[in-house]
Amino acid sequence: MCADIIASPLPLAAKLKDNGAIWEYKPNGPHVQYVMADKHSPFYFNTDIAVSDTETLIEMCDYFAGVIQDISSADWVVSYFTPSVAAGVALAAALANRTGAKLGYLNLDNGAMPFPVSAGDRVIVAVDDIHSGSSTRSLISTLKNHGAIVQSHIITLGNFSGRSEIENHTIASIVQGQPQTWSSSECPLCKAGSKALNPRKYWQELNQAI
Repeated sequence: MCADIIASPLPLAAKLKDNGAIWEYKPNGPHVQYVMADKHSPFYFNTDIAVSDTETLIEMCDYFAGVIQDISSADWVVSYFTPSVAAGVALAAALANRTGAKLGYLNLDNGAMPFPVSAGDRVIVAVDDIHSGSSTRSLISTLKNHGAIVQSHIITLGNFSGRSEIENHTIASIVQGQPQTWSSSECPLCKAGSKALNPRKYWQELNQAI
């Protein structure tokens, strides 16, 4: 039911599963409700847990540094931020530390970017995950409006957009694929009696032993 989800490299994928960042539906248990998109799914990637283990976070940064040639030339690593979405900033901070770049972020709630990113600055964009890509596009647009040069790759922990590029930039991710989703009215798990839970509010309930 969670087909077409791929995580690489394999040692990192195993760590993400072991530490609980990759969640999959278990028979007779609850399933995930993506509140903003009104979608239900048997799969969830918890980016907060993915960045909470510093050893794994460093390994992910090392992986990105190994596959993206221009990452070391960046002046900035920039992400976006809201009170409920902060994992991208943790990833960006770790990458900035890894590359010697400065750290910045866009506040999606008010559109403010309180960092002196200037025309000609080379920027790596690092975000928590990509679904529709709207937040990532807003960030790229803001950076380009500042005259910054967004470098070749968009770095993300999870790419669930079904695309390999966004705004002509290649997406580099650890976890990628298209998990199965249904509208709330068509969800077969709901019809089978499974309870739909918002993972950000009911993470412990999702992970309770059956």
